[in-house]
Amino acid sequence: MLTIEEKGSIVYTGSPKRRCFIIFLIVLGLLAFAAIGIVAGYFIGRNSAAKSCDDDDSDTKTQNGKFTQKQLEEINKNAVEMVSTEELRNNLKFFTKQPHFPGSNESLDLAKHIQEKWTEYGINVTMKKYIIMLSRPKKPGVVALYNGSDEIYRSAPQEKFLVPSENNSLVVPPFNAYAPAGSVRGKLVYANYGRNSDFDELKRLGVNVTNKIVIMRYGKVGRATKSKRARKLGAIGAIYYMDPEEYAKQGVDKVYPEYNWMPSTGVQRGNIKSTPIRGDPQTPGYPSVEGMYRLPKEEAMKLLPQIPVHPISYKDAEPLLRTLVRNVVLSNSSFQGGLDFSYGIQMAENDDREVLLNVTNELFEADVYNVMGVIKGSTHPDELVLLGNHRDAWVFGAADASSGTAAMMEVSRVLGEQLKKGWRPKRTIVLLSWGAEEPKYMGSVEWLEEYSRLLSARAVAYLNVDMAVDGNYSFRAKSAPLLDWVLAKGAMKVPSPLGNETAFDEWIRKIPSTMGFNYLPRLQQPRAGSDYVNFIQRLGIPIVDIRYTYNSKISSNPLYHTVHDNFWWMSTLIDPEFKYHQVTTRIWTQITMTLADSVILPFNVTHYGDNLKVFNAGIKKKFADDFKNYTMEKDLAYLDKAVENFQTTAKAFDAFVKGADKEDYAVVGRINTRLLSVERAFVNLQPILQANPLQRHVVLVHSPSISYNWYGGVVDAIFRARKGLVSKEEVKKQVSIVAYGINSAAQVLKLSPIE
Repeated sequence: MLTIEEKGSIVYTGSPKRRCFIIFLIVLGLLAFAAIGIVAGYFIGRNSAAKSCDDDDSDTKTQNGKFTQKQLEEINKNAVEMVSTEELRNNLKFFTKQPHFPGSNESLDLAKHIQEKWTEYGINVTMKKYIIMLSRPKKPGVVALYNGSDEIYRSAPQEKFLVPSENNSLVVPPFNAYAPAGSVRGKLVYANYGRNSDFDELKRLGVNVTNKIVIMRYGKVGRATKSKRARKLGAIGAIYYMDPEEYAKQGVDKVYPEYNWMPSTGVQRGNIKSTPIRGDPQTPGYPSVEGMYRLPKEEAMKLLPQIPVHPISYKDAEPLLRTLVRNVVLSNSSFQGGLDFSYGIQMAENDDREVLLNVTNELFEADVYNVMGVIKGSTHPDELVLLGNHRDAWVFGAADASSGTAAMMEVSRVLGEQLKKGWRPKRTIVLLSWGAEEPKYMGSVEWLEEYSRLLSARAVAYLNVDMAVDGNYSFRAKSAPLLDWVLAKGAMKVPSPLGNETAFDEWIRKIPSTMGFNYLPRLQQPRAGSDYVNFIQRLGIPIVDIRYTYNSKISSNPLYHTVHDNFWWMSTLIDPEFKYHQVTTRIWTQITMTLADSVILPFNVTHYGDNLKVFNAGIKKKFADDFKNYTMEKDLAYLDKAVENFQTTAKAFDAFVKGADKEDYAVVGRINTRLLSVERAFVNLQPILQANPLQRHVVLVHSPSISYNWYGGVVDAIFRARKGLVSKEEVKKQVSIVAYGINSAAQVLKLSPIE
């Protein structure tokens, strides 16, 4: 029999057989009870998890059900309002105390400061090191004018320091990075901006640049393109200068430091590297980390510029330009610049004078550091919202890019304050300080190459701020069409610097759309120019690039890449109250939190379709004669049909999203999976540009040969067909590749698993 003692223990007092049988029943009962508990616990947990996921991703609650959607919006609003002009000023002053050349100890010190501050804000920080081939001058370059052995004129070795803070021993003299060392001497030819049309004009006039030194003014096309074209035509060297027509528009007497115009002694630095694959020349396509195979230096040098190139001031350019004559009428009047004499083209045949160009650049390996700060997401930690800014500068870099660094530090501080209050984003936010953008996006490219597979699978968007401020006219943005409305709505929530309207209102008033979208301001296409380019072109990650900028009638910030781009200039002439910095930083904060916390990614695919329709109409109009000559009616009809397919699919998709249950985790997952895939679908699997094989976005890539924003593969094929380098079949092929990319993007948007 069984008796129960005080402590609840069971004592058996019967026969051994009966005792075994009873024990067996007890054990069986306990096992059954445990099994029931496990099953019940599983289903309770499963239901709780499902409910938790739904709650996390709904319009009403976040990761722990603590915040309603209304409260989340209030947190976002408070974060945006927290952005401080005083903090921005202090940040910029700190980051511009010293020149911080790429790969320098000063740049590393700033990286360590960022690491320290982000850690203080509650952000997990990692320093990523890359070994990169950089370029610097061993001593100042020289451009001199000779008559026989007599030196008539010599360029200044350094810019003139015009305010006390510029006088710093770390200031690197003007140079063009990656121009090879060398000394050449020869006759001078003026090629205006170095455009194809400029060299075509010289050819029409019978001017030969073979074995000549070509002088060109900055603007219209990139530095690398100018010297590349000159070398291709036989030039032995190139000289760049900033003409007062663009950079001293109010006259050479109204210049820095009293005005925001280039003084006669100012010189723009910059790289002229133009390798087929961007990034470290010794590890093309792969990260430059320890253990990775590196091309021998001699092999890598073959990919770099092959003729000496050097920049000078317009004061030093004047005596050179005055040696030139012109005995013919130019069909292109743009050859005349802003100096007060008639510009010639070449030296007279009987002129014994020559120009000496001496460049002393050296290549060296340096450790370059990127700083990566991670705020882990609560419910979607594998979806990454990336924010980037480059830390390095040719000199002090107040605008380029310390204004962006100041903004990033303020964004990180503001996000850190929200973390302290209990907020955590749904998606992971990754803050990135690049160590070497100026030598052609080195820091970001190496990081992208290291993480390319992960980024392809997980990145939501890359939000770039190179310069938060380089002027005080209006806010401006470059954007992939998917993010146009994210930007617009973000700007609608931020006051303009004057406070009498929103940043959006000022933006659309000053920079209206040029594409017929009257409800939006102009959103520039993401061509080359900063770290964002490889995210969109190589991996198909949608990007934005934002800043407060100058009037578009000015070709660029006049003091760009000079010693005068410093804290004094910014705080005296451009943004004394730091209210323009505040606008950019607020919009950056707003769109970051929107992308990180939205239940459904706020990508507008219908708007993308509207853009494609405009792109199609534009290319058919601009190159109508070429398409007619190549009898491409059927090819263009196929392209039109692809755009129509995308538009129809996008509208159906957006209608589905509008009616979707945002608390249904499975439905939301299906929607976001498609939205994350659509930009990737535009990236072709094979190269489409001969000169840039990894720039493969069939819609947003631009041609290196003809200035046009879209369908670069088609445009480049047209250029080469005009030159007789390829047949019309290449143009037809490229049109079909664009159509294929558009159809592929429509395919991934469709709601059915596969059709």
